[in-house]
Amino acid sequence: MVSKSTSTPSKSKSASGSAKKKTPSLVASSLKKTQRKPKASKFKDATAREHLDRHTNQLLATPSDNKTDDAFSYHTGSKADQRRTKAQVDQAALALDMLMKS
Repeated sequence: MVSKSTSTPSKSKSASGSAKKKTPSLVASSLKKTQRKPKASKFKDATAREHLDRHTNQLLATPSDNKTDDAFSYHTGSKADQRRTKAQVDQAALALDMLMKS
């Protein structure tokens, strides 16, 4: 066990200790040199967050006039093109699955 000392530290300081100037930390001096503002999180600022939300909603918005749009339409005109594109996607997915298993 370590016993605690009840004696008080001496109040005497050496002459070199009182003449020593305190140097700033490396981080503080670097920050002072660069004079940069701290970065603000774009998610903490309410206006920036609302702007991002609006932008996200615009990107995710689907046109409401084309309700028959198929998930596999890929913006192709005819049904034959849609079937061909879906078949190509299925083949690519199957090939990727087999590649991942090997």
